[in-house]
Amino acid sequence: MKKLNLGCGLDYKKGYINIDIRNDVGADLVHDITKPFPFPSASITKIIAQDIFEHLTIEQQSLLFSEIFRLLVDGGELDVRIPNNEEIWKRFSKDVATRNLFLFGDTSESGVWGSHKSGHTLSSFIELATISGFVTLKHSTVDTNYVFKFIKGTLPKLKGVVFINQTLGMGGAENFNTQLLAWFQKHKISVKALTTFSPFNKSFKNLGIKSVKIPIVVDVIGDWKGLIKGLILFPFAVFYYAYITYKNRDSGTILLTGFIEKILVTPWAKFFNIPIVWVEFGPLQEIFSKFFGFPKFLYRLVSKLPDFVIEPSQNTKINNLNISGLSTAKTKLVPCGINPLKPSSSIPKDLTVYCVSRMEQGKGQDLLIMAWPKVLRKFPKARLYFIGDGSFQHQLQKLISKLKLSNSVTFLGMVENLEKEVSSFSLGVFPSVWPLEGFGLVLLEAMSLGKPIVCFNSGPYSEIVNSDCSIMVEKGNVNDLSEAIIRIFSNPSLAKKLGENGKKRFSQHFTMNKIAPLYYQVLLKAQIASRVKNLLSRNQAV
Repeated sequence: MKKLNLGCGLDYKKGYINIDIRNDVGADLVHDITKPFPFPSASITKIIAQDIFEHLTIEQQSLLFSEIFRLLVDGGELDVRIPNNEEIWKRFSKDVATRNLFLFGDTSESGVWGSHKSGHTLSSFIELATISGFVTLKHSTVDTNYVFKFIKGTLPKLKGVVFINQTLGMGGAENFNTQLLAWFQKHKISVKALTTFSPFNKSFKNLGIKSVKIPIVVDVIGDWKGLIKGLILFPFAVFYYAYITYKNRDSGTILLTGFIEKILVTPWAKFFNIPIVWVEFGPLQEIFSKFFGFPKFLYRLVSKLPDFVIEPSQNTKINNLNISGLSTAKTKLVPCGINPLKPSSSIPKDLTVYCVSRMEQGKGQDLLIMAWPKVLRKFPKARLYFIGDGSFQHQLQKLISKLKLSNSVTFLGMVENLEKEVSSFSLGVFPSVWPLEGFGLVLLEAMSLGKPIVCFNSGPYSEIVNSDCSIMVEKGNVNDLSEAIIRIFSNPSLAKKLGENGKKRFSQHFTMNKIAPLYYQVLLKAQIASRVKNLLSRNQAV
């Protein structure tokens, strides 16, 4: 069996390292460390990697760990040395130039030490090794370095998912959560859902997911009436959520997507040493501005506690980091996804536009209605259909009457079979200008069905669609919205091309089979991070 010593780099710019192969006869070779090693699996008994990992990105480090895992025999050893950045910062706090040299390496043309691309805390490196299948036997601080001794173990698995959510209705977030948990269930991962809304519970049970109804609703982000009621119930809710958290302490990583359960569950989860992940589907400004900032106060009391926070878009992430107190290092960008929709066999009707959304100010239905007269002047037979409900519909109907559009605009309300309904239309238009838009599942639905898309360049939409599958126009520009619809109606080949490209983009990036594994990785990392921190705090082997 060979022993590999991954020595100092010969050319860090190209990613090459010197490998000293210790066997009966010594040998040297130069190899690109970001590529697979030229040795068979389970052929090495020990690997030494000193001053190597810091020259790689985190993604490259994960790949290197995977390759080392492949090479080592069961129980094989891995010795690693990386910089201890905290010690370097402390020791050279008064010598900034030397401190930076130790932290980042020599980035000049000479490249004496090579350029450092990443840094770790003690726990973060052990977490990376653990998720890669290694057991930590020893760790110590030597001068300005961390030194580790690992052995090859087994790749860890997610223990389970406990989903706790307060909601009063079924919307895009609930649809996503249902499909996500169903994916976990399908892949033999233990799943349990606890929620306040009976239809939501029923949707889980129909999928074979164990579901429990939460009997108490605490609302501190709705209206004043809800706030007062919520404050009265708050003390009881604290103990009730403590009970359900404790009861599920051995069931896996807790996943929270709503506001109040983050406040009520998270402190108890940390107290009971349970890994916990939040999902923030949208920007928090509107919630934080309510009731003289009381929701913001509650949120920031616990915002440092989750192991990770998932945000679906850069738009949401940037908006929230500035006001939420969330840790940048703990924030993970993972888009939403859905299962592919199945279009009906019927051929879409020409010159038909549909818009799916809640009927509320900011979703842009009023702007689409104002754009519609210009479309009708060019295409008198065009028809516009709205899917969804809400209190804003009354104002929309007034606007339609005022513009004399009643014969060409139809409100379908909530539809039972979205795929069947949308399949009959030729164009999806999504005119939201809502500043707190978190993602946009309606765009994914349209892409999945191969529909061309027109939307405003607003919020996260530019992260979901591009010019290959949509026409994005200036936010709030009614005239440009009309022109975009007319352009697609005037050019069937363009409409077909946009639809085909959208379907391809959806398949490449946004199916649940693409997104759920990313959620799995974050939940697994939370499980490992929680375990590592607990063991390190007790000075036990990881």
